[in-house]
Amino acid sequence: MRAVLDANIYVSALICPEGPPGRILRRFVDQHDFELIVSPSILREIEVVLFYPKIRKYLKAGPDEVKSWVLSIGMLATIVRGNLAVNVVTGDPADNKYIAAALEGSAHYIVSGDHHLLQIGEHQGIWILPPSPFLKILK
Repeated sequence: MRAVLDANIYVSALICPEGPPGRILRRFVDQHDFELIVSPSILREIEVVLFYPKIRKYLKAGPDEVKSWVLSIGMLATIVRGNLAVNVVTGDPADNKYIAAALEGSAHYIVSGDHHLLQIGEHQGIWILPPSPFLKILK
């Protein structure tokens, strides 16, 4: 099973590791329950978002640890080129990178807390779910 995780899932996982996003990342790292698909633009967004002042105040990790953590995700995940362009998410076109990565990486799921993605629900056989339902699928 392959999945793309929205940047908000990574942020939530770092802020509250015991919540559903944190449990999803632990299932990926510890149990290899799914293959994580990322693109270079997704990795960039994760790093940028983790350095927002409103996010930094919740993180215990320093700047070098955050960069190392993002690098680790890139090393553990399957990285697609990110060359595919799609225009599916009209409410927030920047979110199209998640659908593009999922298509490019033949993912089955996109996990997100973003309403722009969640309202799509499914695109070309890729299900877009919040974290808790995805955890149920992993069990």
